[in-house]
Amino acid sequence: CLVGSEMCIRDSALVGQNTGDDSCIFTPFCQDTLVVAAPVTERYLKLKEKSAEFQEFLHDPIIIREKGSGTKKEMDLFLEKIGVTPSELNVIARMNDLESIKKSIVNGLGISILSARSVTDLEKTKQILLFPLEESVHERSFYIVYSKNRILKPHVRQFMHYVQNFYQ
Repeated sequence: CLVGSEMCIRDSALVGQNTGDDSCIFTPFCQDTLVVAAPVTERYLKLKEKSAEFQEFLHDPIIIREKGSGTKKEMDLFLEKIGVTPSELNVIARMNDLESIKKSIVNGLGISILSARSVTDLEKTKQILLFPLEESVHERSFYIVYSKNRILKPHVRQFMHYVQNFYQ
């Protein structure tokens, strides 16, 4: 069972997109939305007070996910929906590691469009600011994925059950 074009699943995986691979079963376990994550600076604190729109972030330095990332694909759909081309963004870095992106934002390197669930801990501790994307009307699903052709071991089934219950 392939997810994207490169990852082989042994037992199961948690993924941010359904690739439509017929050899896999994709079971949604939670919903999420995209947000703009920004450092805590005077500029962004002022924008937070007035409920900023995405156009106000257009020229800010932005860190984006790598190709193949579910978040990147959702970001591209969002930009297309609002009529913004990726070339209009001030991209200063492309990173494949979510933790590196989050640390870069905290340290003031730039902003990013991320999954809300992935950064709520940093918002709660006042290390970053989050701005909802009003135009992002649909929620993103996360999935447990496993091969149709494998018999799942009891501990894998137990883990899947735990994940589904945790997010309900």
